[in-house]
Amino acid sequence: MRGWLKSVDDFWFAKGSPTSLGVLRIFIGFFALLDLLMLTVSFSDWFGEKSFVPLAAAKQYIDPMDAHFTLLGLENFLHAQPALPASPPRIDLLGGIESMPVIMAFYSIVVIAAFFTMIGLWSKVSSIVLAVGVVSIHHRNGVILNGADTVLRLSILYLALSPCGLACSVDRLRALWKGKIGPEAPQVSLWTQKLVQYNVALLYFTTFWLKFGQGMTWRNLTATYYSAHINEFHKFWTPEFMNRPPVTYITSLMTLVIELSLATLVFYRPARNWVLLGGLLLHGFIEYSMNIPLFGFLVCSLYICFYSGEEIAAFFLKLGQRYKRFAVQVSLPTGTGFRLGPAHFLSAVDPMALVSYKSDSDRDITARDVKRSWTRSLGAWPIGWIPGAWRRVLLSAVEPGVQITEATPQKSPKKKVRA
Repeated sequence: MRGWLKSVDDFWFAKGSPTSLGVLRIFIGFFALLDLLMLTVSFSDWFGEKSFVPLAAAKQYIDPMDAHFTLLGLENFLHAQPALPASPPRIDLLGGIESMPVIMAFYSIVVIAAFFTMIGLWSKVSSIVLAVGVVSIHHRNGVILNGADTVLRLSILYLALSPCGLACSVDRLRALWKGKIGPEAPQVSLWTQKLVQYNVALLYFTTFWLKFGQGMTWRNLTATYYSAHINEFHKFWTPEFMNRPPVTYITSLMTLVIELSLATLVFYRPARNWVLLGGLLLHGFIEYSMNIPLFGFLVCSLYICFYSGEEIAAFFLKLGQRYKRFAVQVSLPTGTGFRLGPAHFLSAVDPMALVSYKSDSDRDITARDVKRSWTRSLGAWPIGWIPGAWRRVLLSAVEPGVQITEATPQKSPKKKVRA
């Protein structure tokens, strides 16, 4: 029994690279930012006191008997019926707020937190602020929420609990530049990554169970015919034969098979890639043909957690080997080199190891060298397009008389840790 409990503990709390969580943070942060910006189109219509859903109606919709943590204190606690079991208080910082300027200020802070979460700046604080902010906004108007909002809300909560800022983040790059950390990926407990995996499996299992167990149209394989003819969900044109028998029989069956596989076979390593590919195809077609904003993108973003950070790092190095014809060597002025911290920084922003540096030039770094450097360094893309930005980075990294003349080469991890 002790050995079995030890294996369970190792499975859930084994340590590994946080790279997968870092990539997930980028995806979820981006889609959270996009979702918040989409709300600005009709923000006052949904969240103002003169909107379709004023504050009193929003409270009635969620549950008027629940307690709420608000900016004004714990609300509704004394009004709960003593005969009913007490439910956990909801985080609802917009509860009791009717001033539109205050709501807009709160919303602006959440948007900034989403951007900082995406780029990984002050990751821990920004992800917590984003989680609390999104939960509060969703409680302010639950009428307009759909499945995508639920996936987004849960994903952000998982990010807030995870060490997602230790990889693929501005925080890590700043620490590397200053020499505070080494180039090796830190080893962290992966319990939050495991939690995301099983939440994804649970999501697909419950959808399969409800469809097959309670849906007559799914059991007789006609369900996709009806969903394709609901005008509310219509998005882009699809050939008419795709929405009629016998194709609808096939698409209904394949939907059930893929969802069941994503709940079970996805944990079987030899089948993992094929199962996840089936999920990508399923959500890709739904995203194209049906108007369910962001749902497919959000769910598919969670697939990254089925891969360990070591696997992702090895994948990019293998990708760099496949496209090594694009590898370049950037010349530095003779007698100069990179300081240790900036060398690790430049290696971190080049996960495919396509750029090397050599001190063999009698002139300063040219504009051509600058462009070749940042265009092949994936981590430099967000700032490389800013005129002069990447050149300043390289010039700041170079120092006369330094022996380190090239960024530390990336190595494929020897030890593979299962996600």
